[in-house]
Amino acid sequence: MSFTRTQINEALREINLCLVPVRCLGLQKLSGEYSVIYYPRGEKEEAELVLKGAERFLPEVAAVFGLSLKRQVPFIICREQEELNRLFGWPANEGTMGVYWGGTVWVLRPSSWIEAPDTAVLQERFFHTGPIVHEATHLMVDYQTRGNYPRWLTEGLAQEVERRLVGFAFEPPPGLPTWYSFEMLDRFDSLPDQGVAYYQSLLMVRYLLQHGGEAKVAALLTELGRGSSFERAFSEVMGYGVAEFEAAFFHSLLNEERRIAVGSKDCCPRWPAA
Repeated sequence: MSFTRTQINEALREINLCLVPVRCLGLQKLSGEYSVIYYPRGEKEEAELVLKGAERFLPEVAAVFGLSLKRQVPFIICREQEELNRLFGWPANEGTMGVYWGGTVWVLRPSSWIEAPDTAVLQERFFHTGPIVHEATHLMVDYQTRGNYPRWLTEGLAQEVERRLVGFAFEPPPGLPTWYSFEMLDRFDSLPDQGVAYYQSLLMVRYLLQHGGEAKVAALLTELGRGSSFERAFSEVMGYGVAEFEAAFFHSLLNEERRIAVGSKDCCPRWPAA
């Protein structure tokens, strides 16, 4: 019996989800309709804040993709950055507030990175700049494509959904950056300038939305979920190949950079909302 890549991806995700209660032995637990929060002793207030955010934003993100939530999503709270980094084998100085992995979201304790005078301000800042919408988008893309997607696509979609739902956007890289070829983006995590990689991912997704519309992006995710390669899925849905997309995308960047060079106050290319 042979297994497809999407079947293997789904099996690995289910195994990871089955192991969550084992990995979280000794942690406390809070449950909601859409999520279950695992947290260290003494961090109940932090867990309640994460639960409140998860219960609010998970159905909103699911609605963006036309999906419904059929099971609780596990969220695991880490007290400190070093703990989160150690779990994923990252350097101690790596900075991230959340990670999606195999059906599970890991989040950093909000008060460890947010300075706030009171709980109300902490909640407002966590909801606006925290990782829940971003990581929930990764989860939706993972389920819809059955794990069959390029990294730039999920990162670009996560930033676009954040912008729509909470108005948050990462700072664009300064000046006129050196963009990455699509082939280089296949090595996303090893690229030397992660800021450019993330911002370019957003611009690529917004280009697709502007020139193809939401329906075609949704159809692309569906086709990927059927197991098609990205190149084949893209060609079937969009009506032209990835090479043509790359050429058109970089041509649009060049035109925008020329506009900037003759006097625009913008420091980086931007497109209107799709």
